[in-house]
Amino acid sequence: MGRAGKKIDEKKLTRWKLLDDFRCRLAKAQAAASPCDKRPGGPKRLLLEKDYFSLMLFGLFNPVVDSMRGLCAASHLKRVQEDICTRPVSLGSFSEAQGVFDPELLKRVFLDHRRRSLLRAGIRISRRTPQARHLVFFRIRIKLTGGAT
Repeated sequence: MGRAGKKIDEKKLTRWKLLDDFRCRLAKAQAAASPCDKRPGGPKRLLLEKDYFSLMLFGLFNPVVDSMRGLCAASHLKRVQEDICTRPVSLGSFSEAQGVFDPELLKRVFLDHRRRSLLRAGIRISRRTPQARHLVFFRIRIKLTGGAT
């Protein structure tokens, strides 16, 4: 359900394939994480890190899901459980996950995705200075738009 209490229609949800790619990249990043990168946990959690991050990204891709309650409600849909998260998510678990799961893992996934996208676009990446990074993004804009904007 969204803010207005409307039931979420599974047919209006999109971007399923992007989430598959994201989950593959996330699994690689989790496997590569050193043991010291992993946060110590209390009891075994039913909401997994990959499910939480996938559900958050799913919410960004689907504006019909407009709140935390909406994401938790969407987690009860069959296709969402098959492709995004392994089980329904409660409001309490979702809220607690914000302070439990490591956002650095998500940052590594997004930076890796950005790097691969730039390489696919034929743009070399320079990490020398902030100005060089700015030029990389400027070059992307030129390449994508066909001119300087």
